[in-house]
Amino acid sequence: MPFLRPPAARLCTGTGGRTKTAREGRSRRWGPVSVLETVPAGLVFLDYLGTAAFAASGCLVAGQAGMDTLGCVFVGTITALGGGTVRDVLLGRLPVFWFRETSFLLLSIGVGLATFFGSESLETVGLLRADALFLGDTLGLGAFAVVGAQAAISAAMPFSVCCLCGMLTATCGGLVRDVLVGRRNQGILYSGEGEAGALYAPTALAGAALYAGLVS
Repeated sequence: MPFLRPPAARLCTGTGGRTKTAREGRSRRWGPVSVLETVPAGLVFLDYLGTAAFAASGCLVAGQAGMDTLGCVFVGTITALGGGTVRDVLLGRLPVFWFRETSFLLLSIGVGLATFFGSESLETVGLLRADALFLGDTLGLGAFAVVGAQAAISAAMPFSVCCLCGMLTATCGGLVRDVLVGRRNQGILYSGEGEAGALYAPTALAGAALYAGLVS
């Protein structure tokens, strides 16, 4: 089933009982919608950046757990795509976004492979430092919170659902990652080591709420 775009709200013209849509009086038919159409153009880059950041972090966590190449790439891909998958299932947007936009899947796999085989080089240039990884996670978190909220807004969901979708998009991938590697989640269900970890999920929820409030 393709993504569905809900028909635009109808406004009464008050003349002859005729109606017109909110956009230039033209009715909109249900049809397939690309996931990239649901976010402003300026957020598309951040969406890809967040996907890459989460794929890398998931691969690194799996590597620390002793997984092989396939395991690391699989966990990295789940980390990057898991949140958006949960969001699309809840919104009834099937098939999920990475079935239709395979660039997200390919990017996740590519980044996972690059991270696994290039981990020593990345460590040499300082890209595996805790602060560098935290920056990547922060960018991904913010981007996914906004993208998730926008997806719910495009589906005409209420404000509370928009906030929830933003938080789920930003955090569910990390939850699944930690389940797969068998570690207690840090920063989402439990407080992390340090002040930042304890604010991970609430920050995503606050960001989604702020975005939904501004554009609603």
